[in-house]
Amino acid sequence: MDRQPHRIDEDALDARLRDHGCAPDPHWVRATEQRLFAPRESWLQRLLPSAPVARFGAALAVSLAALLSVFSLAGSGPSGMGERPAQADDNCRSVTVTRMTRVPAIVRDADGKLRVVYDRQPVERLERRCG
Repeated sequence: MDRQPHRIDEDALDARLRDHGCAPDPHWVRATEQRLFAPRESWLQRLLPSAPVARFGAALAVSLAALLSVFSLAGSGPSGMGERPAQADDNCRSVTVTRMTRVPAIVRDADGKLRVVYDRQPVERLERRCG
């Protein structure tokens, strides 16, 4: 016995479903949406799930610690040592220094081959001297 697969006319099925007003159970739809699209908890909510006051206190403590560290890095605020603020004195100057350096050069031999030779030549450079 040769069975052929039954073909479904999708357009007819779609029209029939629209005509009969088929709809899923609203309770099932609501439960599925809540399960799939539930708001995500932050790491702080997972750490302190039932204590909003504790979460607020923890956030406040972290904020104050960050603010205190910024002030201490800037050299002011309650953690300043009471000394004069740091200032960069610029008593540095640029000086030209001449040094003998090996400088490469490419030359052609009598045989016509290229080779690298080094010459000692004075080279001037700017150096920063502080003191």
